[in-house]
Amino acid sequence: MNIMNIWQKAREYGKLVVFSNTLFSLSFGLVAIFLAADGLPPARTLALVLLALLAGRTGANAFNRLADRDIDGKNPRTADRHLPAHTLTVWEVCRLIGGCLVVLIVAAALLRPLCLALLPVIVGLIVLYSYSKRFTWLCHILLGVASAAAPVGAFVAIRGGVNLEGWLLAVANVFWVAGFDIIYAIQDMDFDRRQGLHSIPAAFGIRTSMWTAACFHVVTLACLFALGAVCGFHPVGFIGLLIISVLTLLQHRVARAGDDMELAAIGGCRVPGAREFASVEVSRVPDSREFASMNMSRMVSVLLLVVFGLHQWLA
Repeated sequence: MNIMNIWQKAREYGKLVVFSNTLFSLSFGLVAIFLAADGLPPARTLALVLLALLAGRTGANAFNRLADRDIDGKNPRTADRHLPAHTLTVWEVCRLIGGCLVVLIVAAALLRPLCLALLPVIVGLIVLYSYSKRFTWLCHILLGVASAAAPVGAFVAIRGGVNLEGWLLAVANVFWVAGFDIIYAIQDMDFDRRQGLHSIPAAFGIRTSMWTAACFHVVTLACLFALGAVCGFHPVGFIGLLIISVLTLLQHRVARAGDDMELAAIGGCRVPGAREFASVEVSRVPDSREFASMNMSRMVSVLLLVVFGLHQWLA
């Protein structure tokens, strides 16, 4: 295999696990590093924690794609993903998962014995979430819990345990991820119902889903403000949290606008996804819920890092 082929394969792996979103999806884990070390930990510890976070996130995403390959192949929205489209083979994805697991084991072993001991729990959470849509609408919560392994793991690796700050950050992470996963899942509500899959949108409908996601994000914001109080935030930090709150409200406004516009455009009949402009052909317009649950959440993730970075700098 020549250099060009290796590069192309690496690019496909990156697309498989959405590597471009790594910074945003690990924002809570990165904040945990700052908080647990009260700044930056020693270079060796920092490198190992970052390596573990990267390997864990990459392996988890790859395993989820592997577990869902048959479902993805039946869903028009996801049929062009790598496994159903045969861009990558099952064996190639399994090799990526195996490589990530090896890196995770080595990093955990070099950090603390407790990290290595807790690793089977983390792997179990990833496996449980990946198959949970087949049997429970609590799958969104399970995704949040699995994601919160990042900040919890960072605290364990750096401090040897999790204090109040770590638990507040972890709970915020659980409900932040779960809330946006509910919004994102609205796109597949009809498909999930036809296939007998479980989600809050499929079980309870759009309105209840949007209110549930909003309540989840209220919990997240409450935890972040409580965390700021516990940490003794500078007023600038609380201003940053207020900005995060406003952006979160805007995210929900965008997603809810999709419901109203969709109903106006089609007279109450269902189509897959919420459309931004009722006067434009619906098949050509981006889904406003996808915009809300993906693009705007990236801005909030970056701002979260900035806020806690400022806290460490101003402390």
